[in-house]
Amino acid sequence: MWSGFKSYEKYLFFLLIISAFLLVAFVHISYPEEFYYAVPEGIRVGSGMDFYPYPLHGDEWNHVAQAVYVMETGIFPSTNPYIKDYGSKVNLQSGFHFFLAQFFTLTGLDPVRHFWFLPALLAVISVLSLFALVLYLSRDFFSAFFSSLFFLGMANNTNIMGVWFLVPLSFSFFLVFLSLLAFQKKEKSFYLLLGLFFLTSLFTYPFAAILSFITITTLFIVENREKLLKSYKQVSYIAVMGAVGLAIALILFRGNISSLLHSLYFPYGWVTGFEHLYPLTSITGILPLIFSAAAILFMLAVKKLFENTKAFIVLAFLTGILVLSYTYLNFTIIIPYQRALIYLAISLAALGGIGLSYTITSLSHLVKKHFSSAQYFLQIIIITGIILTFFFSYNDYYEVEDERFKPLIFISEADYEALTWLEERHGTGNVVLANEITSFGVYPVSKNHVVGMPLSNLEGGDINAAREFFRADCATKEEIARSREIDFAYSHFPLDCEFLQETRAGETYIYLVVS
Repeated sequence: MWSGFKSYEKYLFFLLIISAFLLVAFVHISYPEEFYYAVPEGIRVGSGMDFYPYPLHGDEWNHVAQAVYVMETGIFPSTNPYIKDYGSKVNLQSGFHFFLAQFFTLTGLDPVRHFWFLPALLAVISVLSLFALVLYLSRDFFSAFFSSLFFLGMANNTNIMGVWFLVPLSFSFFLVFLSLLAFQKKEKSFYLLLGLFFLTSLFTYPFAAILSFITITTLFIVENREKLLKSYKQVSYIAVMGAVGLAIALILFRGNISSLLHSLYFPYGWVTGFEHLYPLTSITGILPLIFSAAAILFMLAVKKLFENTKAFIVLAFLTGILVLSYTYLNFTIIIPYQRALIYLAISLAALGGIGLSYTITSLSHLVKKHFSSAQYFLQIIIITGIILTFFFSYNDYYEVEDERFKPLIFISEADYEALTWLEERHGTGNVVLANEITSFGVYPVSKNHVVGMPLSNLEGGDINAAREFFRADCATKEEIARSREIDFAYSHFPLDCEFLQETRAGETYIYLVVS
């Protein structure tokens, strides 16, 4: 692949990779738009964020907490490590937590303080995978290049997530891309890789495994439709493969079948308090949609192009059905609406890149054929048009329209230092009562537990008690502390109660609950 690139294509490729890393890294390094941050009185809005190395999403904190649990115990997290003596909990993403634990163990990096660059690194891997997939299918450098740029330009927020965040969803992007690539290679060795990618998806983000399986099965049927109509053996083969896949899933998740089935139905409102339907243009922008329509027109005209790149048509069709189902019927199955929407947007970004490249090629041919005397002038116009296309795709890249879904600063540097001090001075396994935002950082930083967690990937305990504690008088505070067996109270302002012994003061306060 690399040897076939022209010199300027190599420069563009390097620019793409560097841009992918910096675009996502700047969310942590210097976020230019409005964001939320926690203060003693609640949540405030800031404008222009300085370097913030910690997770920006509650689910990121939850996954880091489970990775820390693996690092501490050496076992897969089938519990909520935030809550002491929580008991068992179904964990369908344990492979993702094991990956994070292994990464931080092998590198010796702090899972919290050095978190910031991992989403950017994963974005680079995802872009490389999509680039390789589109390049192989289209045999066209600029189709791959433009597809990657449209993919990077997709909207991100704390509801639909995306490449800004290190979560199983974003981890699944490259696995789905490489699964499609391995299938399209049509070689035995790549089928083995396909199996590896599928199993990795199954243990890190089962939704991606399901989507890959359905997409590849549909592709197989489309590609072999004539043979299948004539051959019962091929039909039997598909049925056997489907049965084997189902059997593997049932074996892997035995004992959790009801939970698995329940997790595959998503009625409207399944994300309580965060429900939102998105116009597709708010995720992709208008230009990728226009050029994806152009790509479909080119596919109708050029049969070989359709045969080579139909994977994105299939992916768009399958996810589009789910998006329409949720929009008009108020439910989806198999994959939740927000995740189906992201993969629909990705498939349209890929098609948009192909459509843009073929549009440029077609215009260039027309210019050479009919306007040869003015071809350089017209080429400048085309290049200017390309630059403007991506300018408008990225000029509001960091803006989050919905006020509820802005990035959130959970802890400050002072919080990190205080929680580290708590672990060093008083050890791990204590129950700490902190506000509901700071609580996200307590276990990942100090390996101590909290009273309760709000709505997120991990929730549990008594979050209402944590909320009431800081509003209540001393008598009620003491009742809450005694009934929940709290060891320490963590606050951003002084707490003047007899049963609380101050052990650390400064920008934050830590109090020991005395007997």
